[in-house]
Amino acid sequence: SAQTQSAHEVRAAIAAGTTHIRTHVDIDTEAGLAHFEGVLATREQFKEQLTLQVVAFPQSGMLIRPGTTELLEEAVKMGADCIGGLDPSTVDRDPVRHLNTVFEIADRYGVEVDIHLHEPGMLGAFAVELIAERTRALGMQGRVTISHVFCLGMIKDAYLAQLIELLLENRITIMSLGSGWGPFPPLKRLYEAGVSLCT
Repeated sequence: SAQTQSAHEVRAAIAAGTTHIRTHVDIDTEAGLAHFEGVLATREQFKEQLTLQVVAFPQSGMLIRPGTTELLEEAVKMGADCIGGLDPSTVDRDPVRHLNTVFEIADRYGVEVDIHLHEPGMLGAFAVELIAERTRALGMQGRVTISHVFCLGMIKDAYLAQLIELLLENRITIMSLGSGWGPFPPLKRLYEAGVSLCT
């Protein structure tokens, strides 16, 4: 079960000295909230040993799978710390509606946002702009993370500088995994500019 597996992972993390985890729990119309409920039980079980942030995450897409948005909102009501988004153009094929939906739920319930962005080049960079716009409009500075963001390693330097300014203005965190299929975000450049980074 999700509870058994997540508890196993948490024990291993604690043994390695980890005291904080952010985990992205897959929520879709097949599994429903079963995985999420299992991870919540694990969060409760280990609350004295570490902090466990749970992201309600639409791994299989959101708008393309009717019913997923409602499940994500239910997960937030049940105690998710963040609402996730995924490739608003290439997966959901509607970046404005995808991001509006994610940010609207985040704003209504006061949770953070974590968008996984694998989209390449200018397409991904456009999504970064849209995310920054919504962060500013809703006053969510310091509460938004973009993960992977390979596009930052694929664009011209002058445009990258503009996006770095947007990231700094809106205190958006960049999460990098250390693995991936293509060019990487220029982490040293981001770090030196003062962008908040995590892995």
